Amino acid sequence: MARSSVYQQQTCFTVPRDAFLRKVVCNKNLSKKDLRVAMLLLTKLDGINEKHQELYYRNDTRNGFMKVSVSKIADELEISKFDAKESMRTLEEEGIIEQGSNEVTKVGYRFTF
Repeated sequence: MARSSVYQQQTCFTVPRDAFLRKVVCNKNLSKKDLRVAMLLLTKLDGINEKHQELYYRNDTRNGFMKVSVSKIADELEISKFDAKESMRTLEEEGIIEQGSNEVTKVGYRFTF
């Protein structure tokens, strides 16, 4: 009897520790919902390396911006779309994420660290 192999793909992410601590963990302006949205976005968005910004922009035509569905965030976290949108706005105001566009994505987000 033939056996089929199952391969499970795992995605790992790395964030700069100091920036993450300063901008997210120690940020007293973020609510519990904001933190939950930020944690979910860690699994979906890319960041920008400030030290190598010129090189990053030259090599990546997308500039790190990725489309994010507020509806999907709300569904995954079991919160309202309004709360998800408000948390995204708060994260943007706090300088954790930024909105932008590129050749592929009309409106997208990326982390600022």
